[in-house]
Amino acid sequence: MTSIYYRRYRRKRYKKWKAFLGVGICVLFLLSVAFIWGMPNQKQPLSLVARSMFFYGGDFISLRGAEKQFPVLAEEEYDSVLVDWSIDYDPGVEGESEIPVFVRREISADQTISTTTSNLTGQPAVTVDETVRVLIYCTHTSESYADGATVLDGAAYLRDVLREQYGITAVVSETVHDSPEWYKSYANSRKTAAAMMEEYPDAQLLIDFHRDSGVSKEDCTVSLPQGDAATLLLVVGSNMTMEHPNWEENQKTAEALGTEISSVNSDILRGVRVQKGRYNQHLTKNAVLLEVGTDLNSYEEVQRGVEIAAQGIASYLQSQS
Repeated sequence: MTSIYYRRYRRKRYKKWKAFLGVGICVLFLLSVAFIWGMPNQKQPLSLVARSMFFYGGDFISLRGAEKQFPVLAEEEYDSVLVDWSIDYDPGVEGESEIPVFVRREISADQTISTTTSNLTGQPAVTVDETVRVLIYCTHTSESYADGATVLDGAAYLRDVLREQYGITAVVSETVHDSPEWYKSYANSRKTAAAMMEEYPDAQLLIDFHRDSGVSKEDCTVSLPQGDAATLLLVVGSNMTMEHPNWEENQKTAEALGTEISSVNSDILRGVRVQKGRYNQHLTKNAVLLEVGTDLNSYEEVQRGVEIAAQGIASYLQSQS
């Protein structure tokens, strides 16, 4: 009798373990599928796991506290490796904003992006200084807004406002840097920025024009008498992951520019943020990364934000002369 009961007990126990094992395998399978589906990629940028990766770059990867440092390569090696630096909003660092979501519009390398000529009159209201003072380019050229306008449209509008309202000559590069290989964006735009600086040695400000993502529209919009406007954010690179000995000079430039922008409207500027990436700002102490609005803003809202940015830039340049 004892042996019969024992065999029954063992069979029941075996069935229980078999059931637990089956459930465990199913759970692991589902987690694996969820992880693969959630990996940060261009086809599924809004995935849960993709949002947990708050910094992605060729030399530094951080996953919520799990950090891995890779050796910094020589400058000439960067074109053949993963070198792109995304804006990293680590919510655990000095109250910075939430994590960005990599949202972009697919374009081909040879595609011409339409650049607005703005809705200004075309006739400068002031005398124009033909010396180029401001250089503008877009590392993530295909970043777009809610109604399809791109950051390149915003950059062109900034150029036009500076010229027609403040007599400041600016040049915008229309080079596409983020296609077909998005991860080489900063390596590509570095060449553009260096070439622009060489061609226009008297320029006093180098602007990389971006827009944010992964934040609510409410956090990137302010109300003005003339309507809603996209907010502005100045991002400063540092030497945390790459050689950048003079990054504090860039910080001074951004802070001075931010002061002038805030004097125009105290609510328009989201802040001046120091981040881990270098963002090509090692090329000159007068380099800044300007984020105008988010992917949820309309182009009309972006234009209003750009108009305030232009007024702040004009005041900044005047203070430097």
